[in-house]
Amino acid sequence: YRTDFRANALNILSLTLLGLGYPDQARTSSREALAYARELAHLLSLANVLNVACQFDSLFRDMEALLAHAEALMTLAAELGSSEYRAGADAYRECARAKLGAEDALVPCRRSIAAYRATGQERTLPLRLSLLAEAYREAGRAEEGQSLLEEPLGRIGRTREGWIEAELHRVKGELLLALPVPDHAGAEASYRQAIAVAREQSAKMWELRAAVGLARLWHEQDRRAEARELIAPIYGWFIEGFDTSDLKVSIGVE
Repeated sequence: YRTDFRANALNILSLTLLGLGYPDQARTSSREALAYARELAHLLSLANVLNVACQFDSLFRDMEALLAHAEALMTLAAELGSSEYRAGADAYRECARAKLGAEDALVPCRRSIAAYRATGQERTLPLRLSLLAEAYREAGRAEEGQSLLEEPLGRIGRTREGWIEAELHRVKGELLLALPVPDHAGAEASYRQAIAVAREQSAKMWELRAAVGLARLWHEQDRRAEARELIAPIYGWFIEGFDTSDLKVSIGVE
């Protein structure tokens, strides 16, 4: 087999725990995977763990960690002579730079995602496109970001990438609110869809994020009681992760 089973299991566990709403345990599993892979001294296993660590950092919203892990993966990819890992790492690196406010990273990020696609690797393409879409929104270019979501949202039914579906709907809601003429009704529909998908999957973290977006919208519409009723039970479910940005933000909304 190409890579170590235990390292792979810890990787998958970290992503699963995060989506289910256990961010502290998820972070521990991700770090354990990296520490274990480094002890193995098996380069391909380490490359795979770093690749999934980038995916985890993206979902955890830790762009500093994403940048560091992407650069480490690029170095390792060069040593392995792997064009696949190099293209994937470059896409993550430029997405991280874009999310950290480097507007000059937007075009390189699109180019890197295209290069990643050209290697035949599309498993995490929706995640990368959603990161770039958010970066366009943060740069004040929501219309361009919105166009990037059309493909990943359209392919979910075909490729069954349901793990990212709730997040895609949430990002769409944010983009609709950031348009020159905000689409409040469309945004609310997107947030509600994200919440519905997350609940079906028992994905409490994705549910919380979408609920925060919807509650903020309701706050602006003077629907504060509805916002509190939405957030309170979701926030009350959590037993860990109170130092994460997601839980801190939800307190402010509540």
